[in-house]
Amino acid sequence: MKCVYTRAEEFTSSTTRHPLIMDYKTGVTKQGKILGRKIRLVLDGGAYCSWSETTLGKACILSAGPYNIENLYAEAFVVYTNKTMTGAMRGFGAPQVCFAYESHMDDIAKALGIDPLEIRLLNAFDEGSLSPTSQKLHSVVVKESLLRAAKRFGWNGIGNGTGNGNGA
Repeated sequence: MKCVYTRAEEFTSSTTRHPLIMDYKTGVTKQGKILGRKIRLVLDGGAYCSWSETTLGKACILSAGPYNIENLYAEAFVVYTNKTMTGAMRGFGAPQVCFAYESHMDDIAKALGIDPLEIRLLNAFDEGSLSPTSQKLHSVVVKESLLRAAKRFGWNGIGNGTGNGNGA
């Protein structure tokens, strides 16, 4: 049996990715070293429970990104609304918070006038770093991955200043 939904049926009858309202506040040195971060996540679960708690839990655990942050505070809430039911999607909250913390890192770098790559390298996990949930990390290749990507991409500093990026 094969079910084929119309576009309208797909939008009214299937689940959607969980929308998140994310607020990030970060304290840094003038050189870009992260001193502390406060994160507030509000996940819109839609009309029914579904995977909201699981998605929010994963989003909260990953919300600091691959960065060493000694002083970290995160609070997270699920709210139910009269919107379409949300459900399991690829990443379970990871894509949403990844966009937030990486955009935030770009904003910090711009405010300090430093290279966005450099601020990431300065704060990225190293071998043996502890995650925000106190897991000792092994096989950490964050810095190597960033440097390899920068080389292959031809990264040459802060950017072209036009506000236009290079898409994938």
